[in-house]
Amino acid sequence: MKVLAIAGSLREQSFNRGLIRAAQALAPAGMEIIAADISDIPLYNGDDDGDNRPAPVTALAEQVKAADALLFATPEYNYSIPGVLKNAIDWLSRVPGGIFAGKPAAIMGASMGGMGTSRSQYHLRQGWCFWMCIRSTNRKCSSLQPMKNVMRMVTCRTRQRRT
Repeated sequence: MKVLAIAGSLREQSFNRGLIRAAQALAPAGMEIIAADISDIPLYNGDDDGDNRPAPVTALAEQVKAADALLFATPEYNYSIPGVLKNAIDWLSRVPGGIFAGKPAAIMGASMGGMGTSRSQYHLRQGWCFWMCIRSTNRKCSSLQPMKNVMRMVTCRTRQRRT
């Protein structure tokens, strides 16, 4: 299984990029977790969409198409999704063919705040239902298919390493 991991932080040593590195290190046999780079994605501009789509957006879209599942690691900025992550998803949601349709996704996040990343994860989940189900397939979203067992494994193994 090929999983594309997208961090909502551009800082190299961010907690959320660290979560992706931990997931990569703890992935079971047969699972490859690839970290995507969204640092070169320009701000969305409809004039540049379609045939003029920027090369970094096209490259990321190809990674999404090739992945069996997606993993988002998101911090929380001002009670919501970081702008860089939202911007990357905005570009990807406009790629013809509904590249998110049917892709299982998991959301995780790390923060020093008392609420962690609960609000950004909630907002990302709300948007995901639209991007994956309604925009991609023109039908209602009946359920999301998070990779619950994978995330439980990452959480448990990370806890075991700390002790």
